[in-house]
Amino acid sequence: MSGGNLISFSRKTRKTTYPPILMTEAVYSGFKKANTTRNCIVKNFWNEQKHEIKNVTTKVYGGDVHWIL
Repeated sequence: MSGGNLISFSRKTRKTTYPPILMTEAVYSGFKKANTTRNCIVKNFWNEQKHEIKNVTTKVYGGDVHWIL
């Protein structure tokens, strides 16, 4: 704004990226309880995601786990 007049207006979009694997808090808790010694649990490969996912009100955990064959 300049002198009370609108000079320019532009729309900006934000792109949110998530890890390839997502799971709700209930699924993560069950997975963690059943697999307490797995490397992905021990080394904290799963992190809570800040999200705005439609119709999801619970915590979401995400990660990108790679296995060596």
